[in-house]
Amino acid sequence: ILTSVRIEIDPPLLHAEKPADFEAHPLPSPYGIIYTWNFGDNSSIQQGRERRVPHAYAHSGFYNICVNVNNTISSTDTCLDVIVYEDVKGLEVMSSAPTERNTPTTVTASLEAGNNVTWSFDMGDGTVQTGMEPKVEYTYRKDGNYTVNVTATNAVSSHWVTIPVEVFVLQVLSLEPSGCIQENREVRFYAFVSGNASGHQYVWSFGDGSPNETQYGTPMITHLYVKSGEYHLSLLMSSEANKANFYTRICVQPELTTVSLFPLRTHIKLGEESRFTVAAFPEFNYTYVWDFGVLDSRGPVRGGKEMVFTFKSPGEYLVTVTALNNISRINDSVVVVVQQSVGFLLISHNGDKENNLSLHQEYAFKASSDSENAVYIWDFGDGTRLNGTSVSHAYNSSGKFNISVTGKNEVSETKNESSVVVLAPIKGLSVNASLVNVPLNTSVHFEAHLDQGDGVRYSWILCDRCTSIQGTHTMFYTFRSVGTFNVIVTAENDISTVQASISIFVQRELEGLQIVADELINGCCFATNRVLHLQASLKEGTNMTFSWNLLREHENHDSNLTGKTIDLNFSTPGPCDVLLKATNLLGQLAVNKTIEFLDPVRELVLGISPIPAAVNSMINMTVSASFGTDLHYRWWADGELLTSDMSSIAHRFGSASLKLVKVEVSNKVSSETVSKLISIQEPITGLTFVATNVTEYFVASGDNVTLRGETQMGSSISWMWLLPDNTKSNQRTTSYIFPKPGMFTVALNATNDISRDTYSRDFTVQDRIQGLELKASKQIAAVGENVEFTISVLSGTSVNFILSISGDATVVLNNQTYIHQFTSVAKYYVNLTAHNQVSSERRTLHIEVMEPVTKLTIQDCCDAAIPVGVLRTYVASTPTREPLTILWTFDLHHGQKISRVGKSMTYAPEQPGNLTIFLRAFNSLNGLNVTKVIRVQNSIRSATLNADPSYTFVNKTVSFHVVITPVSTPATYQWDFGDGTSAVVTTTPSLSHIYILPGHYLVRVNVSNLVSWVTAQVDVNILVLKCDEPEVQIIQAPRLAIWRYQPALVEANVNLKGCGHYGVGYLWEILTSPRCQDDDKKGPPPSKVRLPPEVKVQRLQLSVPKMSISAGNYTLVFSLSYEGVPLRKAACIQLSVMSKKLVPIIEGGTYRVWSKTQDLHLNGEKSYDPNLGPENQSLLSYHWECVSTSK
Repeated sequence: ILTSVRIEIDPPLLHAEKPADFEAHPLPSPYGIIYTWNFGDNSSIQQGRERRVPHAYAHSGFYNICVNVNNTISSTDTCLDVIVYEDVKGLEVMSSAPTERNTPTTVTASLEAGNNVTWSFDMGDGTVQTGMEPKVEYTYRKDGNYTVNVTATNAVSSHWVTIPVEVFVLQVLSLEPSGCIQENREVRFYAFVSGNASGHQYVWSFGDGSPNETQYGTPMITHLYVKSGEYHLSLLMSSEANKANFYTRICVQPELTTVSLFPLRTHIKLGEESRFTVAAFPEFNYTYVWDFGVLDSRGPVRGGKEMVFTFKSPGEYLVTVTALNNISRINDSVVVVVQQSVGFLLISHNGDKENNLSLHQEYAFKASSDSENAVYIWDFGDGTRLNGTSVSHAYNSSGKFNISVTGKNEVSETKNESSVVVLAPIKGLSVNASLVNVPLNTSVHFEAHLDQGDGVRYSWILCDRCTSIQGTHTMFYTFRSVGTFNVIVTAENDISTVQASISIFVQRELEGLQIVADELINGCCFATNRVLHLQASLKEGTNMTFSWNLLREHENHDSNLTGKTIDLNFSTPGPCDVLLKATNLLGQLAVNKTIEFLDPVRELVLGISPIPAAVNSMINMTVSASFGTDLHYRWWADGELLTSDMSSIAHRFGSASLKLVKVEVSNKVSSETVSKLISIQEPITGLTFVATNVTEYFVASGDNVTLRGETQMGSSISWMWLLPDNTKSNQRTTSYIFPKPGMFTVALNATNDISRDTYSRDFTVQDRIQGLELKASKQIAAVGENVEFTISVLSGTSVNFILSISGDATVVLNNQTYIHQFTSVAKYYVNLTAHNQVSSERRTLHIEVMEPVTKLTIQDCCDAAIPVGVLRTYVASTPTREPLTILWTFDLHHGQKISRVGKSMTYAPEQPGNLTIFLRAFNSLNGLNVTKVIRVQNSIRSATLNADPSYTFVNKTVSFHVVITPVSTPATYQWDFGDGTSAVVTTTPSLSHIYILPGHYLVRVNVSNLVSWVTAQVDVNILVLKCDEPEVQIIQAPRLAIWRYQPALVEANVNLKGCGHYGVGYLWEILTSPRCQDDDKKGPPPSKVRLPPEVKVQRLQLSVPKMSISAGNYTLVFSLSYEGVPLRKAACIQLSVMSKKLVPIIEGGTYRVWSKTQDLHLNGEKSYDPNLGPENQSLLSYHWECVSTSK
């Protein structure tokens, strides 16, 4: 019998258009049941034997789900109310911004889709409002630009949008134009204001006597000033809530039309003052900028209508004056010439002999002075006069002449003279000698002749390195050395120099003639068909000539040659007689020599028989020469010199090898050698071969095996290899790569000229082990857990495997899988060795065995709260052994987290809050976490209870406030007011109470938190007032605005309601708070403004002197009190003390056009404080700023 049924939904939150599973859980048994589902959304009823069915709701909303279960014996049903959610979509947000400070700002949101939405409005100033309505109204306390974040959230989705909100203080930010404007021209003024400019009223006052003008919704207006001057413009801007004033000074100036510049003189002497005057129209106090055309660091300078200037260098200058004011500028220019006075005059010419000039030669003369524009007049002393800076002139007669030149310009004149000497130049110089060919130590007479010249001087140079000798036109000299001498005579005067020369030849007599032939062999012989060099040699003698005469037997003619050296080349052998003769201007010598010419040895032929030959057999050797005379022979056999001078010889060799036979054939002029190798051989015995990369006849496939043949005896062997692939090799050493595993045979055949032998060997070839891998099912395992090791290899023949587990087991494997169970915690090294006959491979794995982390707790944890600054130790507990890492994290959710590793941790919280202790123990297998949240509170050290007022009347509210140390510590407060009323418990430190009976009461409060508690008390006296309470008010309420530079009068109105029991006292106070304080306002009281002693503050009227209060917003409080009783009635208004802004003035106006190469000097000393009189101005601080502008 079915007793009940329960419905479960997966997922528990239903989403529109997304399927969910609905499952019925009947009791006591789910077998044999038919389920009938009604989902409450007008969909068809589902019936079947499946207890779990899917369904998707098309729309969001509230639905009632029912299921009926029936097992034919009994049936029951149940229903469940559900909510189907829809995703939040299409969020849009609007606001009423910009809004004025302290006025409401409305933010409205809307959605395209989404149900059961909760709205969160983050206003951007720390305030968050949450509710079900998509609209909030909020008043900002401060102006600024805020970002409002609106979030719409339901159980399945969330969406947020941010919008900017501007909150402004009503004020005029600036006014354009801000500079000077032109008189008699209509100007458009535009005010830049905060907030929405179209929502304000604007009242304009132009300060020129014209009536005020009012504009609504536009901050722009046009106005025309008819006269130049400075005007005070004011603008009053009003909104629905406030008003704002703006003051500025307007500069009005005329437009400049003409400027004229007049110099006193156009030509100026350098160093004298020049004076300039300027006239400008219309008349105005213009600024004049003078540019005198001088490139110096000063650049243009400011001055008046007249300027005096001294130019520092001559030249032509463009003087420019610019007249300007703040709205216009015009310039005018004039050219002046500054000339240097002709102070000194220099005469120069292009003659290179100082003031000595050549007759009939034209010279260039030049006048120079310190004046660049002087005019020059020349007088050459011979009747010639010329004009110009540079002139040309030639003198036609010799003599001394005076040259004068006069230089002058517009401002000065001077004269200078110079003397010159005119001479005839030297021409037609020649020299003669008494001897030209001169014997050594002989004297020679020289004489010089010339055609023209004045004042001639002679000097002689008689050898190449001799110094010049001054003399006359004749000279005698004896030559002490041989050679050719160039004798030079120099004739010179003051304007010219001429040279003439003659060559003298000095010689020695001949002595010691010889024939030198260094190439002769033994001083007598030389080879035919070769060149023999013969040279003539003399001990003494110069300027000689050589002649040669050659005589040979069997030749009918003589050969005659000349020169110091000759070359001889004869094709036939025999003697030759050589006769040499040397001759010069002083005589001759002769000498002779006989030379024997021989044919050199050539074309040798060596014959040897037999070849090859056996060891110790007789060998016959013969050599023949095709050319050569008087021949001799020398024989060598295998390096041994034989004692024979014959052309034929017989010899035996006692060892086998290649033997070298060599013979040398020679005569006195040449030698030739011929040689030949003879093969002497042994019979072959003991043939075998050796192989590399082979281990006991096992070879790895793919390896290069080097094979080398070896014998016990045998020489001159020829080798032949037969390799497994039927290839052959005829080298003693060969190589072969066995490509695949198997059994292979290699054979070697060795032969020479007298014997042969054969040898073979079998090799077993295996594949080398490659690609060995060892894998484990786990690198980190728990104790007792099976670890499966898998072996794989890419290649290898007959491979054997050995698996070694350090400290646990060593196994010879028959297959490539092995399962092992580790019994203890440790780090294991698993080594796998694979080997065959040609290779081995090794692989190693590291397996770490450890225990899983279980049962992690913090010992003796935790209290509900802990105090700040108290050190506590926390210990982690778990039965899991090492390796294990325990990580502590302490987080107070402000500031930095503290993390440490270790089983225990000591920690003291530095400030109150919610401390989250996060403990994690982990190893490479797994990890466990424990999280604890503990409240951290300050220990309350003291408490002070205050009552306001502590002396008052019945039915008056008394405010109590507890100040605890440390401040801002959350606590619970239990209040006992001492009048028999019930105790009150609060969580705030302030509470109010009304006493209905007079008397003396002791008020106690108990302050406590989870870690400490203290008590405090205060006395309260309650009286009964004998008449009705009076009323007070300030006539100018609620706001009063005054100028700082003007006195002000404030008056109060008092109604005592006929009470005459008490003496009455009045008091005016000005507080620094910008708004009136509520009685229950928290925080420190505002400070009082001190008024001058002459101000009467205890009357119904208050007279505020001018300049006695600084500009700002204040609170003006008037209070009434009764003598002897604690009664005080007060009225308050907001007081605004306004001051005019400082007036900055830049002398000469605020607009400049200036050269970037000149310094700009600005003066702001005429700036002033309009709130002070001219005689009471205070020192101002100046701040200059340069702003780039496109104007």
